[in-house]
Amino acid sequence: MDDIVIERLTRLLFTTAGLLAVVTVAAYVVTAVRRKINDNGASTSDMLDNFREMHERGVLTDREFRNIKTRLAARMRAELNSTKE
Repeated sequence: MDDIVIERLTRLLFTTAGLLAVVTVAAYVVTAVRRKINDNGASTSDMLDNFREMHERGVLTDREFRNIKTRLAARMRAELNSTKE
């Protein structure tokens, strides 16, 4: 009986540690993405290039890269509209 409890606690501990590691990596990626998005010195096209490179290196998932592209596309449209006016 004690072996079963110890085995379950061990499994729970490793699962919790794994989830904590995943959350930590995700937080790091989100912070890096926000930092790059908030970089006002870079053009939108430069930022898209940087994010594309991050995606190719595996730092960003397909879903994260799609979300970034969607936001940057809106920003690019706004920039184009402001330059036309």
